[in-house]
Amino acid sequence: WLRVIVLLLITAVGVVAQVRFGRRAQTSTLESVPPPSLPQEVELPFFRGRAGDLTKLLQRHDDGRNDVRLSTASDRPLLLAIHGRPGVGKTALAQRLALRLADDYPDGQLYENMGAEGRAREPREILLSLLAQLQWPEAEMLGKTDIDATALAGIFRGKTASKKVLILLDAVRSRAQLVQVLPGTSTCTVIITSRANLHAGGQPSHRLEPLNAEEATEIFLTAWGRGNVEKVDLVAETIELCDFQPNALLSAGERTRDEGLDHTLERLRSEEDRLNALTYGERNVGDRIASEYRNLESLEKRGFLLLTLPESETFVPWVLQPLMGSPEIGSVQAGNLMAKISRGGLLELEGKDPSGFGRYRFSPLVRLFAEQRLREDIPPDEVAEARERFRR
Repeated sequence: WLRVIVLLLITAVGVVAQVRFGRRAQTSTLESVPPPSLPQEVELPFFRGRAGDLTKLLQRHDDGRNDVRLSTASDRPLLLAIHGRPGVGKTALAQRLALRLADDYPDGQLYENMGAEGRAREPREILLSLLAQLQWPEAEMLGKTDIDATALAGIFRGKTASKKVLILLDAVRSRAQLVQVLPGTSTCTVIITSRANLHAGGQPSHRLEPLNAEEATEIFLTAWGRGNVEKVDLVAETIELCDFQPNALLSAGERTRDEGLDHTLERLRSEEDRLNALTYGERNVGDRIASEYRNLESLEKRGFLLLTLPESETFVPWVLQPLMGSPEIGSVQAGNLMAKISRGGLLELEGKDPSGFGRYRFSPLVRLFAEQRLREDIPPDEVAEARERFRR
């Protein structure tokens, strides 16, 4: 009887252990391979071109992976940064790049939008979302509503330690926001999009330029629903008025599909109506520009609007001195002010003047926005005085 009892006890313990630890092992396996959170191929129906940009970024990834393997002590992820002005197609390119790299990261692919309506999301909110995508058990979140971003960052780095995880952080607002949500291991890769060059981690950022004519035509015709057209000259004019920007081309293409090319082009030719014409369906080109404008301080807003007064296509920071008409705006202050305005993609740096000053320019759609706001936000007499100061 004693032997029978002992055998029964051993059997019972074995069954309990198998059930208990078997479940734990299954849970661990599920947690280690979360479902992909990246947009899938079907979600990028209008992506066209950008072959050269993709090639450069893929090569940068391969080079970076090779460098990371040589430095086993590295505690920094590989960063692939993309920057450019509003509406130039950064998000679509980043998503396509992530899809191309996804197979190299079997432990998970995560996606997070870092901004909402032009404003930065809090690191705590972002980290909670990233941990949820990593299937952090909900039970662990209960009772921890007061846990701060620093503690959550530690948990996130622990969950991704030595894991091959691909993370896409879209619309990053600043380096400070980025640093707080990065994993702490060299096995992870983070794709970043931002309007300004963040110089993140000392690694170069890829500046995304407007589409070339062939790529722009393909996007417009795809959105229109046409394989080819007879009025090639009208299509070319439409693309130019859209400033070769993907979001504008998609908006114009969808409007053309519903209202016809002649009607759409007539609206685009009117500078007063162009931004309204590029607001169609869920696309709003002007709102993307407005979101950055709202983030400027009052002095920066005034300088941004007055910069539309010089007739030159490009300009150097000192033009702000006569335009602003303030004794507090010296050459150094003017340079800092111009840099702040350009940080969100409202101005583009076009290189340097022979004297060493940076030269800036408006993109055509941003200039249209600024000219409209100038008439709304600054009294005509103040505009006239600024123009006269600049002329003198």
